[in-house]
Amino acid sequence: MNCNSEEIKNGAVAIKGSRFVAVGKTSEIDAGFSAEEIQDGSNKALFPGFINSHGHLFQNLLKGLGRDRKLLDWLNASIKKTLPYIDAEDVFIVATAGCMESMESGVTTFLDYMYCHGTSLEALDDAVIEAFRNTGMRGEARKGSYSSGRIRLSC
Repeated sequence: MNCNSEEIKNGAVAIKGSRFVAVGKTSEIDAGFSAEEIQDGSNKALFPGFINSHGHLFQNLLKGLGRDRKLLDWLNASIKKTLPYIDAEDVFIVATAGCMESMESGVTTFLDYMYCHGTSLEALDDAVIEAFRNTGMRGEARKGSYSSGRIRLSC
């Protein structure tokens, strides 16, 4: 698609390094660019990177635990009991794995929400940001809060 959200039939993309530098009809791209390598994209679609606008990368550490529980029960039984023991190294490792998994699914931008932990929140945010840098994921680390009559998680 172009900037007006019009589908480009028989389109092409010019890439320099790791960046798209032009998108347009194949004839226009061929006329304006030379290439060392051309990949045939016939009968394929090219999409922009997906954006995950709400995630908790550190929770990949606990993936699969408590699947049989309702949300608030799961938060109380799994997350709240684990939080005091998670440190920056844990968060860096699991955030790196989460970024890599996300990129495999086409996610190029990730908005990660942290909430209170037993260790320095700033260090945990820094660990997520370092995982973004090391994997090439575009991302932001934000703070989140949540409260209900049965649970309160906030920063």
